[in-house]
Amino acid sequence: MGRDGRHKAAPVTPGRADAGRRRGVTLRAAAHGRTASLMRIAYLASRYPAVSHTFIQREIAGLRDQGVTIDTFAIRRAQPDEVLSRADDAEARATYALLPVRITHLLRAHLRALVRHPRGYEATLREALRLAPAGARGALWQGFYFGEAVLLWDRLRRRGTPHVHAHFANVASDVALLAAFLGREAGEGPRSWSLTMHGSTEFYDVPGYRLAEKARTAAFVACVSDFTRSQMMLFLEEEHWPKLALVRCGVDPGRFAPAPSRAPRPRGAAGRAAGPSACWPSGASSAARASRCSSTPSRRSSSAGATWR
Repeated sequence: MGRDGRHKAAPVTPGRADAGRRRGVTLRAAAHGRTASLMRIAYLASRYPAVSHTFIQREIAGLRDQGVTIDTFAIRRAQPDEVLSRADDAEARATYALLPVRITHLLRAHLRALVRHPRGYEATLREALRLAPAGARGALWQGFYFGEAVLLWDRLRRRGTPHVHAHFANVASDVALLAAFLGREAGEGPRSWSLTMHGSTEFYDVPGYRLAEKARTAAFVACVSDFTRSQMMLFLEEEHWPKLALVRCGVDPGRFAPAPSRAPRPRGAAGRAAGPSACWPSGASSAARASRCSSTPSRRSSSAGATWR
């Protein structure tokens, strides 16, 4: 149990997450010269832990195996049916969830930011509204992100965590961007942030996800495939291309080695069968995809954040 009343993360068993370890090495190398020297960072996801976020959990375990201290945060608390193992339970206990909001934590965080750094607080609010899409709804949602970002900034400032990494270009990246912006304006707290870009749903609405703006302000962007990196390069100035690091998601053959057999075995590949990714079967026509996905809520944080938060 830590001083702030939260359970500390369980120690990682050596050899527990080889795939995550290799991924962690690449992430650190991608940020060389900016964040590679940091030994304490934060991870932020829309939900954590989650069944469809197991790869994030193994990535964190791999970094912890290398001695990096990682504070885990989530926009929303993990649901009971997402906590399936002892490892999940340990991560759920160690993760600070911004929502449902704890009103005393929120008010104290905003009061501290406003009193200690009034100009930085005001500048961050202006930045949040500047990034808002047109319309009252977009401004309202950016106001929510601002409120959560100040809370995240305060928690990271108190722990001495200078960098936050977000997975997916959804609400987590919106909040991480603003928290780091406040940190730079205030001169304390997190000063930088980074992003793992998965795709491909985000590429159907580049302006809505504000991908270019996020990539420009991030210390680096970990792209999970050559396709993802190439798409990011399309709308990003060439001067920012070096920060687009290729960090693949895959299976560690050393841990999941097939049993020796002479008989041929069927092979297949499975994607992330959750949310919009599950509604686009391989080989389906454009019309079929549009029909099947018409009832699937958008994961775009600017217009449908409540659904995917």
